[in-house]
Amino acid sequence: VVYGIQIMASGREVPSDDKAFKGYSPVVVKDGDLYKYIVCVSGTEQEVRTAFKTVSKKFPGSFVVKVEGGTVSRR
Repeated sequence: VVYGIQIMASGREVPSDDKAFKGYSPVVVKDGDLYKYIVCVSGTEQEVRTAFKTVSKKFPGSFVVKVEGGTVSRR
């Protein structure tokens, strides 16, 4: 189990160096038909929640997620 901040989801894969990621290097998780882009991945939810304060300024629609066994769920 890891936690992170989902900043984007897309029906098509977006290159990890795309400027839409604003300098972040996301982890990509394919969940069903969607590619979910997650940054600030950590083993602790508290660490991710601390990073969320900064990330949410660049990505207002972002949210904290839990990734377990290839499935992404909102926290």
